[in-house]
Amino acid sequence: MPLSLRAGWLPLVALAAGCGAPPPAVQPPDPPVVTVAKPVRTKTQPWLEFVGRTEATDTVNLKADVTGKVTKVMFRGNNPQPRPTPDGKGTDTVTLTEGGLVTKGDLLFVIDEVPYRTSLDQAVAQKAGAAERVKTTQKDYDAYSNNPNATRDEKTTRKKAFDDATAQLAEYQAKADAAADLLKKCRVVAPVSGRISRALVTEGNTVTANVTDLTRIIAIDPIYAVWDVDENTSLYYRRMIDDKVIPNPRDTPLKCRIKMKNEATYTREGVIDYIDPEINRGSAARPIRGTFENPNGYMTPGDSVRVQVEAGPSREVILIPPSAVGSQQSQKFVYVVQPDGTALPRNIELGELTDGLQVVTKGLTEADTVVVNGLLRVRPGGPVKAVFEGKGSAAK
Repeated sequence: MPLSLRAGWLPLVALAAGCGAPPPAVQPPDPPVVTVAKPVRTKTQPWLEFVGRTEATDTVNLKADVTGKVTKVMFRGNNPQPRPTPDGKGTDTVTLTEGGLVTKGDLLFVIDEVPYRTSLDQAVAQKAGAAERVKTTQKDYDAYSNNPNATRDEKTTRKKAFDDATAQLAEYQAKADAAADLLKKCRVVAPVSGRISRALVTEGNTVTANVTDLTRIIAIDPIYAVWDVDENTSLYYRRMIDDKVIPNPRDTPLKCRIKMKNEATYTREGVIDYIDPEINRGSAARPIRGTFENPNGYMTPGDSVRVQVEAGPSREVILIPPSAVGSQQSQKFVYVVQPDGTALPRNIELGELTDGLQVVTKGLTEADTVVVNGLLRVRPGGPVKAVFEGKGSAAK
């Protein structure tokens, strides 16, 4: 056979010889790397969490109590004024501003005092004249009362004159008191401590008693937090109260705590001071209110807050990171790493969140090893390469 023909057969011979060889083995993929951790058993105070908002403990829409022209607005411009020190032993000088903090008793507005001072002076003069008439008629009455020769009519006449003078003195005393009260109301002071809004009237404007709005003061220390509790949760608390697990918060303050949107932990502690007597059928919830100290005025009415409320006595619980929990419809589960390195799903029941960790009420023990990161890479019953959280060594 020619050499060129023999060369053309060689690839066919080689192909025929290769048809009987087994294909190379496919290497299985490496097991997925997942982070695992041991559940922690600890004693903790149970809390239930709600969404709420802050409200002012007191809001005053300040109106004028007398009619007249405004001569001074003490919280606009530079109007320093004395204020008693907290210990009551001295005075400080303060300058109030619109939108700033005011203390109960701070002077806010001055309404023209001249007409009211004139009325007071007249009433005081009338009272003084009536007091003199009382003295005169009383002296005259006493003289006739002690005179055995005086007739009954004379004594009656002097007694009536004395009674009339006494009644007139009482009338002028009432007028003087009323005039003094109106003069006092010309100086409008803060009825509560809090944050003041802008002035609604300025100097030179005339205000009408009990009609004209002057400004608004919002009390902020303490401050309220208000939230709604759904009907099932309300029943849960009622059951605990009936079973004597917790005291009735209407009789014994129940602890609660809040955090602002920009805060990671619940550091603001307070107590529940109001529970609405009925469940609102529109929202199917019961409004609840707690009181919290706010000395620096950082919290303002209308702020959104997260609220936690005591939900029973301290108890031992199992804690895991929330990232370990998976969901299948309404069922919660975790992946538990077996001694042979495989990961199996296990159904669990959850409690509340506490300090960023999830309470597990049923389904786990501290001896288990759960996947806390990489759940989507796990196949049920498949092998995993488990690395303990915060460590570089693999779990055995």
